[in-house]
Amino acid sequence: MTRGFAFGRSARPRHLPRCTCATTNPIIAWPASTFGTDGARMVLLALSGPLHTIEAWCEMLGKPWPDAGQSLLNELQASRERFALIAGELEAADSLVDRLATDLSLTVVHLGAALADQSTPPTITNVEAAAGSASILADLDLLLWPTLGIPLLPFLRMLARRRPVIAVWPGEISRGRVRYSASGRPDHYDERLTDVVVLQPRNRRFPDEVPYEIERIAQ
Repeated sequence: MTRGFAFGRSARPRHLPRCTCATTNPIIAWPASTFGTDGARMVLLALSGPLHTIEAWCEMLGKPWPDAGQSLLNELQASRERFALIAGELEAADSLVDRLATDLSLTVVHLGAALADQSTPPTITNVEAAAGSASILADLDLLLWPTLGIPLLPFLRMLARRRPVIAVWPGEISRGRVRYSASGRPDHYDERLTDVVVLQPRNRRFPDEVPYEIERIAQ
């Protein structure tokens, strides 16, 4: 059985992003502050199934790009632990990184390149130093090598307690999980996400269109 709830205005501007909230609860009500929006309209759809999923459409009224991006940064800053992951193909992810860095004045660090010159395997302290104060972290493949012993998701959450963090995930994100490499390989990674914002790059027709769709994965 499917139950739906709608409130607010009925028209949804085309340039606004689709926001998806996944939770194990069959019904959840998100306050507007969760989405960093004022006067937002949400249509919540509770779906039956093993993982009751809630689809939320957020009308970010008065929040074209880059204002919507600043709202995302404000949300991450306020949460103290929530961070964002960029999903999708490499070319699309790189394009979104460029957009975020340019329009929101964010610093990008490619961790693999930053750590490549080390003569010994990097420690978590080395990785933290390489990340510096950057808000966007890319090229994470090196950190997923098991011999390094770096718990990547907890590491990103630790950084997120200090500043907004947006990381480019080098593998797949689907059904509330992150995956990397193939099963049976030493660098295979498969973990459940909690309290994470997933950004799916999307094509824009106009400069004020938000360049991503948002999936919010609850605790």
